This record gives sequence, structure tokens and C-alpha cells, in this order.
Amino acid sequence: MAPAPARTSTQAAGGRGNRRRPRREPPGVWWAGFALWELLAWYVGSWRLALLGLAAWCLYEFLLIPTVCRVMTEKGYPCREPVRGRPFACRRPGHQAFKNEGIARLLGLRPRRPARDVRPLPAPVGNDRPASLPVQDDRPGPVPVPEAYSPAQAGAPARDERVVVHSRDVRARLAQADQVCLILAGAGTVVAIAGMIYGFRG
Repeated sequence: MAPAPARTSTQAAGGRGNRRRPRREPPGVWWAGFALWELLAWYVGSWRLALLGLAAWCLYEFLLIPTVCRVMTEKGYPCREPVRGRPFACRRPGHQAFKNEGIARLLGLRPRRPARDVRPLPAPVGNDRPASLPVQDDRPGPVPVPEAYSPAQAGAPARDERVVVHSRDVRARLAQADQVCLILAGAGTVVAIAGMIYGFRG
């Protein structure tokens, strides 16, 4: 009797076609390594080793740390797609633009926003009138009540009520953890570069 085939991770998840994402290293391990490096530099008394560890930590926060996108989606929750580096977002359309806008605000800059998609209302043709305007009638009797005006009558797309609409300011807002780490990494980069220049001159 032939042995039964082993169940794959997709079948174990219920056959829904969901693939398990590979596990990534926890950031706490790297943070502990950087802390040990700084303790070693303090014990040896070498400020150059301390600057080297600081520069490595800044590089790790900018480019290598495993994190998630955290850009607010149209449905009202942060995006959980995995990315590398705090300044970067996932590959979904518009997410990197929102992240860049949040970083620009963090630096005190006014981001340049794209022009809004404004669709003009179509002009009436001939004797056509919008359904929202009442028709003058001299005959006695009740006045006809106009129909409710809808965006579909003006050629605009109907709004999906299932989507929670957030302003661009809300969607471009960085998470508090990303703000703190980016500020510290930026300040650390300035200190490391200044220390390297001072070391070369010395």
C-alpha cells in the first residue's frame, strides 16, 4: 500500500490557496547586537567604534529592518504588507507616495500633491434639462416634485458605500514608532558623519 502524500502548507491552511510568508528575523536581536557593540566601545574607550555602531544602526533602520507598510488603506486599517526599511512602503499603488508625503511632513517640508481629478458637469444639449430642476407648468393641479439629483446624472461615478473614505492627510500620517525611529536615525546619521569628518581631520 503506497504511503499517503504529505500535506503541504497550502493544504494545511484549508486549501484556500494562502501561502505562508517566510519568517523574518526579529528586530530585537539586531537591537541587542547594536547595544552590545556600544557597550564594547564604551568598555574599550573608543569613540570610533561607537560611531561605527551608530552608523550601522542608522543604516539598519533606513534600509534593512523588517517591518510593515503601515499606510492607511481605503478601508480604514493600516496596510500589513512586509517591507524592508522604515522609509519604504509596499508595492500597492499610491502607498509609496503617501509614505514620501509623511516623511516630507516630518522634515517640515510642504509636500507637492497631485492635481485633483475634477470632472465638469455636462452642459445641457438642446431642450434637455437636469432632472433636479422643476418644469414650469401653468395648468392647475399639484406641482410636480423633481427627482433627487444623483452623481450618475452628471456623469460622475457612483460612490461605493462599503469603502471608508479618509483624507490624504490621514493616509499620509506616519506611525508614531516610525516617526521616532526615523528622527533618531536621522540625528544619528548626522552625528556619525560629523564624527567621521572630525576623525579624518584629526
